Amino acid sequence: MFNLCRALIVMVLLCSSIAQAEDLKANKYRLKNPDTNGNIWVYLPSTATKESIPVILIAPAGSGLFFGMQLSDGDTPEHVPYVEAGYAVISFDLSGPWPETGDESSQLSAINQFVESDGGIKDAFEAFVVATREFKQLNKEEVYFAGHSSAATVALMAPQKLPFLKGIIAYAPVLNTEEYLSDIGRQVSTAIPAFKKALMDSSPHKNIAYFDMPVFLFSANDDSRMAARQKTYQQFVSDLKEQGTPITYKTVAHGGHYQSMIDEGIPASIEWLKKQ
Repeated sequence: MFNLCRALIVMVLLCSSIAQAEDLKANKYRLKNPDTNGNIWVYLPSTATKESIPVILIAPAGSGLFFGMQLSDGDTPEHVPYVEAGYAVISFDLSGPWPETGDESSQLSAINQFVESDGGIKDAFEAFVVATREFKQLNKEEVYFAGHSSAATVALMAPQKLPFLKGIIAYAPVLNTEEYLSDIGRQVSTAIPAFKKALMDSSPHKNIAYFDMPVFLFSANDDSRMAARQKTYQQFVSDLKEQGTPITYKTVAHGGHYQSMIDEGIPASIEWLKKQ
């Protein structure tokens, strides 16, 4: 887990952080990460009667797994269903978004920021610290990490740094980042020596032992990316079962890479959450 001193620094900096409700009907709040100035969105269920609300951490999808991403309105459909089911959602920017300029220096800087954030896991932790300090009703003992595509891989890497997680929900992730990032790794390894350790050695398929919490894995058979990943998925599920990790692997016939998650993946994961 992260150095406690770092966590305390983040907590102190939060003194100036005041949550403002953006939409009272949706109970959506916008906060800032005081360490990176990144965006943090917090959704609270409007019908919640609990004093202790379970939490879902969600990073934005769409990165190449070697640079960060900023939240956008297009991420909202991933968030709302959990809130409607009674969960709080904490979503956050990933450090090192790809620069609009195409110069190599800016690109290397973005990659380095992402590497220094441990592939976004530090962003997740700091967002969690910010949100739970601001909203005392969030349950620090019932925290799940969900994500789609690249963000699902971030979720699956999180147990290596965030042992307090109660479960992982991963829609169509890359499970073997060692292979997936091999080309870019060779290109930047000299300039960014920590790249391999932060993003490739932490590949979910190589770190099975960290999964001591339930996992929900989802994919669609007509997802064009799945043909090359099927063997890795089957091995991952087999490895988790062998060590006794509760793993639910749900596949659907249609919906492709994204829509399958919206139509069938999230509803199924919510049913799974209710059983945990």
